[in-house]
Amino acid sequence: MWGVGKTTVLNYIDETIKYQENVVTVWFNPWRFDDENYLIRSYFQTLAVALGRSLKTNKEIIGELLDKYATILVPLSFTFGGVICLAPGERLKDLGKGLSSVELDELKVRIEDILKNQNIRVVIFMDDIDRLSIAEIHAVFKLVKLSANFDNTLYILALDEKMVAKSIGGHYGSRTEIDGKQFLEKIIQVPLYLPKLRSHDLRNYCFNLVDQAVQGAKTMLSDDDARVFVLYFTKGLEVRLKTPRMAKRYANALAFSLPLLKNEVNVIDLMLVEGLRIFFPEVYMLIRDHPKHFLGLDFIGFSESETTSKKIKDLIDEGQAHLLPEEKVAVNELLRYFFPRLERVFGNTHYGSEWEDVWQRNKRICSKAYFDRYFAYAIPTGDISDELIEQLITYIETITPKEICEYIRSIVDSKGVKVLLSKLRANIGRIQPNGLTSLALALSQLGDLFSRQAPPIVGGSTFSEAGMLVATLIENIPEHMSRLDVTQKICDQGKPLGFPAECLRWLAIIEKKDDSQKLFTDEEIRGLIKNYSERIGLESKKGVLYSDHAEDAAALLYYWAEGGEIEQIRVYIEKTLQDDPSNVNAFLKVFITKAWDMGSGLPVPGNLMPDSYKAITHYVNPDVIYAALYRLYGDSLSQQCGETNEAYEDDEHVELSPETRIAYQFARLHCKEKHSFT
Repeated sequence: MWGVGKTTVLNYIDETIKYQENVVTVWFNPWRFDDENYLIRSYFQTLAVALGRSLKTNKEIIGELLDKYATILVPLSFTFGGVICLAPGERLKDLGKGLSSVELDELKVRIEDILKNQNIRVVIFMDDIDRLSIAEIHAVFKLVKLSANFDNTLYILALDEKMVAKSIGGHYGSRTEIDGKQFLEKIIQVPLYLPKLRSHDLRNYCFNLVDQAVQGAKTMLSDDDARVFVLYFTKGLEVRLKTPRMAKRYANALAFSLPLLKNEVNVIDLMLVEGLRIFFPEVYMLIRDHPKHFLGLDFIGFSESETTSKKIKDLIDEGQAHLLPEEKVAVNELLRYFFPRLERVFGNTHYGSEWEDVWQRNKRICSKAYFDRYFAYAIPTGDISDELIEQLITYIETITPKEICEYIRSIVDSKGVKVLLSKLRANIGRIQPNGLTSLALALSQLGDLFSRQAPPIVGGSTFSEAGMLVATLIENIPEHMSRLDVTQKICDQGKPLGFPAECLRWLAIIEKKDDSQKLFTDEEIRGLIKNYSERIGLESKKGVLYSDHAEDAAALLYYWAEGGEIEQIRVYIEKTLQDDPSNVNAFLKVFITKAWDMGSGLPVPGNLMPDSYKAITHYVNPDVIYAALYRLYGDSLSQQCGETNEAYEDDEHVELSPETRIAYQFARLHCKEKHSFT
């Protein structure tokens, strides 16, 4: 079997004998030569060089003799039956010269005499014989048997007896392995068989190599980490640890991967995943190519769990079809460790969404935030190195909010914002109070980094996630006055104008979750909203608020009204519409529902719903809106009052511009409301 240690044993023997007086060791690897004649010629050249370095005299003579010996042999093709066959073509001339100058046996005697007189013993090592083709193996034994059988010369051959016997047996007798073994017995006088390694010795050897790789990567394992590794190595990988070479391959894989992903993944997961790559490469590829299945992202709901579980189980079974029963058991142990959500497949245990934060915090392969790293050996595009996050967490106590802003802008782009927020949220528990305050204030100045665009149906925008993170940071500040102070600063200085509104919204949600321990008193909340409302009012004087801050207009109008006089807002809106009736389109857009196409998942034009009409009336008299619309659309607007279909069932107007469609929907709702009132 390859990898059992044959080469290592040859090296041990060489190291033991090569320094002995009058012993010449020669290494000859036949794997380098694919031509029989070239192999013979190269062998004698190698032998001549080695002897020339060792002999005190006759260097030139023995070199010449070996060259002549090889010259005669090269054009000859020997059979193991002892018949000499001549090679065709030009080699007849070389043959004639060789035979006419000196007979082969005479040359052999002269070479042996020199070795005896010098008291030289030659030990020739040949390795990798079992890796050769059938023809090449045949050539090697031809060389050993007929062309180099000198006195004082010893061959040590490393080979897999069974594999070589099959190859040799194909040339002789009944072409069976038995024929091959019988022939080997004629060539090899003293067969030595390497003792089979005991499983615990091989395991200890492997662990020693693993320990060296871990130390070389300057990685530290806790006692608990070491126990987990040993447990799952034994359960999941050891079943395929058969040779020292496998242990070396595994250790080499760790020596490569550990430095590349140091502090970027869970070290035990990485060590075991690399083990999977070396010992079960087919399963490794299966996991890599089907992340959704193994991460449990296919589980949409409990109603579909049975169907989904069967699909995943069929995939796993297909990927394990070639494994032995004990290997399947071992692989499944690893899969259940790597991907806890697979317990839904193997058993009846369910892991909720809250576990994702735990897995992410521990950098597990089962976290969708970390999965790709285990297969890319690098930080994927759009991801952020944990080392950079670690630097921020380490120094956050000693740097200002402004410096935090600069640092964050230097390590993140628009693609990495979501990852940044997720990693910061996972590390909140490690940040001291001063750091919590500084980070909250810094994030409140980075609103331009956060997008309002959200995935269809489910998921939130990074703008919303940032507001939630800031609210959570505030929640974790233990000192009440510091908590109030930082919230006030965010309301006064947060950028853009609508970002404090998002923070306040999430703070309100947190307050509702835990009524037993409120973050602020009712009076403090009113004070925060009052100050923020005043800031919004000041901003409204610079232009058309609901147009200039369209993305945040709904929230700004809400907090402006909550902290101020609603009548003041009505006057402001009426004035902006009187000054420019076209502003009505921007105002109505604030109240349009968002919608997505269920097939494509793409956003589609929303509608003005009855609830939206009601919300509009809170801020302005609807007659004022209708009047502004009439100035834009004229009699076509009044014609809508005769329509009977609901505003949001507007199929016949699909060709209209969004602004016109919304205007007509408002007109219908307004006329319906007026008629109902009358």
